[in-house]
Amino acid sequence: MIALGFKLIGRCRTEQEAFQMSSHYKELINLLPLTQEQKERLTNDLDNNWMCDEWRMSFIDAGRLPTNNYTERINRTIESP
Repeated sequence: MIALGFKLIGRCRTEQEAFQMSSHYKELINLLPLTQEQKERLTNDLDNNWMCDEWRMSFIDAGRLPTNNYTERINRTIESP
């Protein structure tokens, strides 16, 4: 569940969408049966290491270059609803 939420943020096509999804991810984390420390570590890690100015555009799809990589195309096809 945590990995899926994290992946959904990474699939966002705009920074605004990524921040909105990040907010939903944090709500999800707070609903899980984890200790408060575990919840804080997960949400802080997202903010400090992935959604920070330094890495955000590399993490979300909006900052990635399109690719013709066969394996990536297959993964995107499988992930699409």
